[in-house]
Amino acid sequence: MKRKIFLWSALLIISSMLIVSGIITLIGIDKTNKSLKSLQQEILTHINNDFVIFDILLRNIETKMLKDADSKIQKIAKEVISHTKGLLLPDTELRNIADKYDVNDIYIINNEGSIFNTTFSPDLNFNLMTIDDSFAEFLKSIYGKGKVFNSRISISKKTGILNLYSYYSPVGSDYIIE
Repeated sequence: MKRKIFLWSALLIISSMLIVSGIITLIGIDKTNKSLKSLQQEILTHINNDFVIFDILLRNIETKMLKDADSKIQKIAKEVISHTKGLLLPDTELRNIADKYDVNDIYIINNEGSIFNTTFSPDLNFNLMTIDDSFAEFLKSIYGKGKVFNSRISISKKTGILNLYSYYSPVGSDYIIE
């Protein structure tokens, strides 16, 4: 009899411990999940705030770049066109013009969309019409307009560098200066 009572007591103690351990484990898992969800939400909020700040800074930079680009590209175009050699300038002369107006690179694009003269040699002979159909239509709409067109800040497909491109095609011309 004493042995039965001892076994039942032991069984009761062990099962009570298992039940209590299970309950504690479930509470621990629940609290851990809640903490992880809260931490995840904090991280997402922080990332979103960083993106908002980055977007504001980028927009301010872009606005300044657009103002500068509008005046610079027309001056660059006049200077490039005024050279007696026409649009095909030696690299050094084109680089001097780019440096004079504090722009990274100058591209001269023919009526087929190919870059035939540039300060950035990796892009020489690159056909911009092959980027995609909407960009090809954009380029076609620029030729001969005599207006400055700007793109948003974008990433170069070849180098991965952030760029802002300005395009200008003098009235009646079949080329674009970028």
